[in-house]
Amino acid sequence: MRILFVLFMMLAILASVASLIPYQKHDTQHAEAMAENWMTYRNAVVRYAENHPGTLPASIPQASLPLPPGYTALAAWQNQTSGRTLYIYGAAGMDSQAVIMDAQGVSDAATGYANAGQWYSPEYGNLGVAAPTYVTNGDLLSMVTVQ
Repeated sequence: MRILFVLFMMLAILASVASLIPYQKHDTQHAEAMAENWMTYRNAVVRYAENHPGTLPASIPQASLPLPPGYTALAAWQNQTSGRTLYIYGAAGMDSQAVIMDAQGVSDAATGYANAGQWYSPEYGNLGVAAPTYVTNGDLLSMVTVQ
């Protein structure tokens, strides 16, 4: 009888652990989708600025961006400009941030996150550049200067 009880408990534990696997896969898929979505938005903002020399608007409306047909933002991605410097940012969640930065290559210093009013890189840490005050701590942040 005791053997049956131990066997039943082992099966219950195994079933509990196995039920977690699809959620982990789903989380990874969500983070990868966020990464692709972020890079599409970020690249569209940069392309817009490259194709519009001179003064940029304070914020480039999403409707003006060269986004692919059917693009839907998975987060509230935003952008602000200052001269020819672009600040592209938004809340992505920690798992998504890691996937986004990994997908771009950690050595891509143009993408990091805001922390305590500073711009941080996952590889280099504090870059010694103040994050704009409108970017919330923990937000994904990309700063790009275009000619």
